[in-house]
Amino acid sequence: MRRLRIDSEMSRRLGECGLSRNAVVRFRVALRDDLENRYPLFRTSRHPQDQRFFRYDLAVADGSLTHRFFFVIDDSTSPDDLFVIDFRHERDPD
Repeated sequence: MRRLRIDSEMSRRLGECGLSRNAVVRFRVALRDDLENRYPLFRTSRHPQDQRFFRYDLAVADGSLTHRFFFVIDDSTSPDDLFVIDFRHERDPD
């Protein structure tokens, strides 16, 4: 099983997305569970500009808001790890 790695810069950026504490916990559990335990399912959505990476999307409800995250995951650097290398965040309603 591969292990998800989130460096300090990605962690800082994720923390700036405005999720409540409860939503942060649910978000992190879902992110890690999906990517570590269902990696073969998600790895097939390769990044169109760079096949070394795959895309992964996650939506999290937080009160009346829905936060949508669009991740770029590196699964080619290490056979044991998955690295969050970038993401985009949207919030509805904004």
